[in-house]
Amino acid sequence: MFIGKNLLTLTKVDSTNNYAKLLLANSGPLPDGTVILAEGQEQGRGQAGNSWLSEPGKNLTFSIVLGCSFLLPADQFYLSMAVSLGILDTLKPVLGNDCHIKWPNDIYAGKKKLGGILIENLLAGAALKTSVIGIGLNVNQERFPGLPRATSLMRETNTALPLEPLLGLLCQSIEARFLQLKGGGRKDLKESYLRHLLGYGKKQLFRSGPGREQQVAGSQPAAPQSAVERPLPGPGESKPGTSEMEPFEGVITGITHEGKLLVETETGLLTFEKKEIVFL
Repeated sequence: MFIGKNLLTLTKVDSTNNYAKLLLANSGPLPDGTVILAEGQEQGRGQAGNSWLSEPGKNLTFSIVLGCSFLLPADQFYLSMAVSLGILDTLKPVLGNDCHIKWPNDIYAGKKKLGGILIENLLAGAALKTSVIGIGLNVNQERFPGLPRATSLMRETNTALPLEPLLGLLCQSIEARFLQLKGGGRKDLKESYLRHLLGYGKKQLFRSGPGREQQVAGSQPAAPQSAVERPLPGPGESKPGTSEMEPFEGVITGITHEGKLLVETETGLLTFEKKEIVFL
């Protein structure tokens, strides 16, 4: 196993992703699969600039450094799929089938958020060189003030889990999925990702996010007015303002090659980038 073989443990840091990128900039290449683990993060980050707060010593907040030169920048969402599935592979023996991926790469238990992933890619010219994969997973934290839809493994199972063995299992599972990707298993990864995608193939309510310009296949109708998004609060994420957009019904039918979400609605097939759609 190479992920986690080189493990750097920090008592406190602003962000493990920031620390990893600083090391790469100042010290040169790190051993492939290096893991940077922090007991506490002061400026942890989630997707699209959301903050990520975590009670020190209770959860897993870490980053993995992986060489991804075999991927084209346009194919980087396959890495997100591989990492998401690796986390689910670890959690299923604990939670059973009640764990899912909420597009694009949040980890859910039922309808509550357990964790999230933030991948930052470093390019060499126009080529993908190194990926820094930040992962936050709520493990033994029991209280999430002001975040009713956040949860932890402790809350779901009523059992405290030792962090070090769990980290080892996560590294092992993520490595297996990464090697599957590197070995050309993109079709199987995508099929597995869709099987575990929260709400896939089911009619549900959505709302357009900020700056949304809807695109119907074959035409471009007038877009609904933009709104301030109010996503489901995640583990430790800040809560944005509310939206006054009217909800609409749709069915998630897939994802594009670049990782955009495909939603079939009564007006046609729509594609969504991150933060362009709110799940209700």
